[in-house]
Amino acid sequence: SFLILVSCASEEKHNHLIEKKISIKKINQDIGFVQKKINRLHPSADWYISHEALSFKFDSLKKTIQAPLKPNELFMKLSPIVASVRQGHMSMQPLIKKLNKQESKLLSKKGTGPISQFDFVWHDQKMYIQKNNSNDSTILKGSRVISINNTKPEELFSKYVKTFTSDGFNQTFYAHRFQKTFNQYFTLEHGIQDSLNYVLEYQDNQSTKIVYRKKNKTEQKAKDSISSNIIQPKNKIALKIKKDSIREVRKQKLMYGYDSNTNKFVKSLSFHEKDSTVAILKLMNFFQGNYRMAFATIFEEIEYNQVKTLILDLRNNPGGRINDAEEIYAYLATEPFQFLQRTKVTSRTSVAYNSFRGTPNVLLAFISPFIPIVSTLLYFKTTKDDDGNTYFKLKNENLKQPKVNHFKGKVYVLINGGSFSASCILSANLKGSQRAIFVGEETGGTFNGTVAGRMPVFKTPHAKLPIRMGLMDIRTTYQLDNHDRGVFPDVEIIPTLEDKINDIDPEMNWVLEDLGILQKTSEH
Repeated sequence: SFLILVSCASEEKHNHLIEKKISIKKINQDIGFVQKKINRLHPSADWYISHEALSFKFDSLKKTIQAPLKPNELFMKLSPIVASVRQGHMSMQPLIKKLNKQESKLLSKKGTGPISQFDFVWHDQKMYIQKNNSNDSTILKGSRVISINNTKPEELFSKYVKTFTSDGFNQTFYAHRFQKTFNQYFTLEHGIQDSLNYVLEYQDNQSTKIVYRKKNKTEQKAKDSISSNIIQPKNKIALKIKKDSIREVRKQKLMYGYDSNTNKFVKSLSFHEKDSTVAILKLMNFFQGNYRMAFATIFEEIEYNQVKTLILDLRNNPGGRINDAEEIYAYLATEPFQFLQRTKVTSRTSVAYNSFRGTPNVLLAFISPFIPIVSTLLYFKTTKDDDGNTYFKLKNENLKQPKVNHFKGKVYVLINGGSFSASCILSANLKGSQRAIFVGEETGGTFNGTVAGRMPVFKTPHAKLPIRMGLMDIRTTYQLDNHDRGVFPDVEIIPTLEDKINDIDPEMNWVLEDLGILQKTSEH
């Protein structure tokens, strides 16, 4: 009861703050706070911009503040400076209205909102409907979104693209990021709505559609579907079969990871129906599942089926645990390897002292007895060399041997602008060791590395704007001179709008054509 009361008070205070004007003096203190944190804790703030140029941006912003601002107005001015460091893991977020338990329950009963009933795709600086989940079947997929409640998607892109960044000077990341967060930006501008006015264009014909909130029937349908397929136990043996089946599903979800939004396993292996010696390994991210058990099982299966060609799909993989990425590399490497260079930090206390920043207060109360122990261990993992550089010891910089049953066949890797962070570290190592053929588009992260690892969240003192910051300079073993772009494909294939709308996979088709499984139908 106490926690609920505290939570309600916190939500009310948060929502009140969103509309509150902050004085010029306090705004300048918030700007100084962000500048100070970057200078003290970011190990490579000058990777893509000089310290002098960054300081000039902060100083110039302070001079432009002539009147009090609301927190999100400050966000629009301050976040582009944070983004100018060009480190994708470091980001500032706006304040979004919080709903209390009663409001959330009421909204859930009302059903799916009119913006969430569509899957959108951002292509060639325009927004299109990729999938229609609304009750209005006259809204055709492939329709261009001209406006929603008089707001053009292009206007939202121009406004918010300045507030975030990829790593380095990569360009492919922005489209993938925007289409993923479009709903959030629209809600930030218009709030939660029960109906929206869409202006759409399909084959040069414009139409206006009003989309209302949709009652959720999916949950009940799912329950009905599950209950109709489950064996109804009539005796003890049947009951045991049912329990064993549920346990097995649970076990697989824990091992391979499970994405409830797509109802798919995060790590999934399949074999091509026309040639079982060709395996496709799709990795949706590197932060779900028991990666050691998952990859051990997957590569046992690959060995058992005598696979000759492995297609590794890293498209739209945002990254995650570096150990997860290194584990699969150990199954693909053919000789001893070092996955990362030494990891640079700013000081011996930067990781130890800040690792738990941003942890929710309730969770913090439970783990507080262990924080001094963990912080001490982190402190002693940090060392300083004779040149005054400080490094954090990661086991990924040790020399490793390939797995005993490592894959020795041909490897293709599919990448795109949604491939980020740990998936780029993996890609850079595979590319640098010339272990794979890369197909697709430039990755969203850079070849040479990123600043991530421990990523605490700080809040500015007055506007309470959250800023997440990586504390570790993580660089790949293979480095390219003067390179500030992503991992480039050996064969560049950019899906067309028609490909995206109709779920055609030109990158995969090219690989299958190259293997002689599919007949070549066109030049890519």
